[in-house]
Amino acid sequence: RGLRSASHAAARSRRTRAMRRVAAFASQALGRASGAASCHRSRRWLGTQRIRNPPTADDAGAGTGRPPRVGVPRDLPSTPPPFEPDTALEPCSAADRETMFRQIVKRRAYPVGCASRCRHGYPRAFLHAPMHAPKPPNKAGAEEVTPSCPEAAGARAEHAIGWLTCPLLNEAIDALEKKGGIDDLAAVVAADPRLRSALRRAHVTAADARRWLLSRTAWPEALRSD
Repeated sequence: RGLRSASHAAARSRRTRAMRRVAAFASQALGRASGAASCHRSRRWLGTQRIRNPPTADDAGAGTGRPPRVGVPRDLPSTPPPFEPDTALEPCSAADRETMFRQIVKRRAYPVGCASRCRHGYPRAFLHAPMHAPKPPNKAGAEEVTPSCPEAAGARAEHAIGWLTCPLLNEAIDALEKKGGIDDLAAVVAADPRLRSALRRAHVTAADARRWLLSRTAWPEALRSD
């Protein structure tokens, strides 16, 4: 019994130290992000590189790669999203898209919604189309690629639909990961039933979000019958 008590006390001590490290890293990250006025003035929020031939406002669903591809769908459904009720998800404006493309400098990106704006009004995270396909030639930017289009044969699934793009938060998270923060956070989650349940819900929500984004298109039925 004494050995078990000592073992339990040691385990609690390790969890406490892990929670303190995670809390410290999170506090530092939030402090840097919330006090980033000088960073904002120097326009670091835009990133340090420029994308060649970024998509225009008239071609909202297009990515930045060549040959050109478009997201499926091109915008958010009108039905409620499968997220927590307080999730502030909104359509991407042309300015939001420009900000994101300059922050991530990614060849393929198909944003349809944005969330969690910082104190300066810029989105910290974006929701992306779950699929992308070759852009139909000589068609208006608002037209969707459907399963009956010739371009449907080139449709591909996007591996991730939620992207954090704020450079300050990404920098803080990189530092956290390099210091073993992922293992510390995993230990905290493993020790808390509520956090374990929340993580399971998050995994389910990721799949539900893909279905929701495709809900008003003909793709779900086409994918089921394929």
